[in-house]
Amino acid sequence: MVAHVASDATSGQHPVRPAGGGLDLAVRFDAASTSGELGLKMFGSGVSGYYSGTYAWNGSETAQIQALASRREGGVIVQYRGKPCSLTPADPAAFLQALAARGVPVNG
Repeated sequence: MVAHVASDATSGQHPVRPAGGGLDLAVRFDAASTSGELGLKMFGSGVSGYYSGTYAWNGSETAQIQALASRREGGVIVQYRGKPCSLTPADPAAFLQALAARGVPVNG
């Protein structure tokens, strides 16, 4: 998906929108690299090599986190609708760089 960013002055967040016209689906988020890791699963599914659901977080960023991950550590935290989500892209640095290139605030 190709996206561009327009600033939302009222919320201070940055909506990412699909390019090329059509339906305007604004998604607001921030992203950061992390050295934390998933802790105890509080709610969700568990399949070998795949983590999804709500987990305790062993890191300084938050106490609980939503996970869509293939590993417990070395990922990226994306704040989506005010909630932290742990993602584990194959190349976290390239993923963050791609988000930053589209105007998404990236920390770390």
